[in-house]
Amino acid sequence: MHPKKSLKRRKQGKSSKHVAGKFPDAFVPGSRSKLFRAGASVVAATFLLSLATPPAGALSLNSEVPATATTELLDSVATDTGTKQCSEPGSSWELATPSEVGFNPQKLQDAVNYATLGGSAAVRVYRYGCLVAEDALSPEGRALPTPSNSVAKSITSMLMGRAWTQGLISPADPVGALLPEADYAHGKITVDNLATMTSGNEQTLTHDFNLAMPDRIRDALTIPLIHEPGEYYNYWQSGVSLLAEAVTRAVGHDIQDYAQTELFGPIGIPRERWSWLRDSQGRTAAYFGLSMTVDDYGRFGELLRRDGVWKGQRLLSEEYTQYAVNPSDPYPCSAALIWRPALPECNGAFGPTAEPGPFLGLPSDMWEFQGAAGQFVTVFPSQDVMVVRAGADDATATPTSQSTRREFFDMVLGALDTPAPSPHLTPRDDISHKAYGGATEDAFFTGSSVVQPALPAPGPRRARASIIAENVSVVANRLVVTVSCPKLHFGPAPGCTGALSSDATSDTSSYNMQPGTQAQLQLRLTSQANQDLTKNGELSVAIRATNRDGTAEGTIATVPRLVRG
Repeated sequence: MHPKKSLKRRKQGKSSKHVAGKFPDAFVPGSRSKLFRAGASVVAATFLLSLATPPAGALSLNSEVPATATTELLDSVATDTGTKQCSEPGSSWELATPSEVGFNPQKLQDAVNYATLGGSAAVRVYRYGCLVAEDALSPEGRALPTPSNSVAKSITSMLMGRAWTQGLISPADPVGALLPEADYAHGKITVDNLATMTSGNEQTLTHDFNLAMPDRIRDALTIPLIHEPGEYYNYWQSGVSLLAEAVTRAVGHDIQDYAQTELFGPIGIPRERWSWLRDSQGRTAAYFGLSMTVDDYGRFGELLRRDGVWKGQRLLSEEYTQYAVNPSDPYPCSAALIWRPALPECNGAFGPTAEPGPFLGLPSDMWEFQGAAGQFVTVFPSQDVMVVRAGADDATATPTSQSTRREFFDMVLGALDTPAPSPHLTPRDDISHKAYGGATEDAFFTGSSVVQPALPAPGPRRARASIIAENVSVVANRLVVTVSCPKLHFGPAPGCTGALSSDATSDTSSYNMQPGTQAQLQLRLTSQANQDLTKNGELSVAIRATNRDGTAEGTIATVPRLVRG
């Protein structure tokens, strides 16, 4: 086993300071300022290069900013009162002035200017579902797509969540049940392992980040496994592609078609407004390669902020929305392909190498989608604030740029009428994580990312995992549980045959379900569980469904449930 990776203290880097007059003022909804109209064509050209370079168009157009822009902004919101709540965006986001949603206009403008000065290609600030502030380039650059980089991973997670909500996939599904070509070891990896990057795989960075790799699924099914699944966190590109392929097979459609029909379209993103790269086998990259507008990235953050409900339709179950941001045990800085860098137990670690970062002290319920070159969708749930940024700098790799990003967050939270506390805390020496950072570079291993090995012999047949309904009731001292068998099956394990059990019951209940069907099963509560339920009015139970297959252990799905008397 690889030893635990200790986190050493790193001194807080100094943050860059905003230089007045060096950059145009933020464009805030409600202002009548007309910024950069004459330079629209220059902005359009330079925006496409923003991944590699700072937004040169913004710098070159600095002289065109009207001298009265800031004054007009402040005058326009001086009489605003109350708190505005906005509905989910339709064709565009509903606007609010800073004062309408509890921001100090000047402080918020300073924050957006600061982020723009820090190499941002685009910046947005939202509160209560309203677009409150955006960078001055936005009127011209709003319709231009920007690359996601690893923000695509979080959106892949949400596609898995949509399929889970529809009963088409489960975190407990083993890879071997969806891809029967997998051998025993790789087939044992679960959807949950892929979503939390705890598959137990080896890697080298040059291998993993080889964008010329012809077949990511082959890579995922042949990469050496050095830990038991679930024991260690390891940042891994091919595992996300394997997750997308698992979703593709579970839903029975190409994942991009499924995305548009079931998630992107319902939250208002038309097909012509996004693209997603594929590998040479025609499979969606999933771990990167998605391009869409900055405002559309914000729709995904807003959907999750709204607990998976969009215009009255539940697109993501409560079970998924909790799972999506629930930190993993080996590495609590990460959840289901979504980052949790402000958690105390994360201890300031951040990114693929688990190095200390400057995020301790921010509101601990903060979560974010994050990609290289400073792409991020960051949500502060307790404050109902979301920040979206498209970047041209290396804002995920260096301590200086991470500190600059922390400074931006501090400025946004400090601009609230009731500022959110965000002290800068020092990581503790007594906290470590089970995060595997990748092996020493190996020429042979790296070469296998181009000339890929053949798949090993397939493993034994594996059953799909049964899906246990969220709502569990009690009738006459018995748990009443609805269990479903997923619709699509692959290989010689066509249905769900097994038994249901619980840590709070004295018996089991057998089932034999065809694909796409469900059964209502009952389990007798133990006398102690019944007493606890009567006394407390509720009872926490763990329910397990074990499906028999060609392995000794079978396919096991275990879920916690809260039962009320």
